[in-house]
Amino acid sequence: MPGARRETFAALRSCVSRVSGRAGSDISECTRFDELGMTLLQTSQLVASLEDRFGIEIPYMKFRRKQTIADAVDYVMELMEE
Repeated sequence: MPGARRETFAALRSCVSRVSGRAGSDISECTRFDELGMTLLQTSQLVASLEDRFGIEIPYMKFRRKQTIADAVDYVMELMEE
């Protein structure tokens, strides 16, 4: 995993862990958001946390369509490149 992707994944995993209450070690790139059982409020908190962490604006509805952590990492990295 290249450096930028590794850092993005680590930050996203940390945010997901904090918001969902799951241990970071339980969250991999293959983890599906539906497995985490996050509420809409938790998802909104996650998006806000990621926006603060990366200094970007993340369209909530587009983010919600991401099925896995890897999908979210790709999306965040894409937004950072814009």
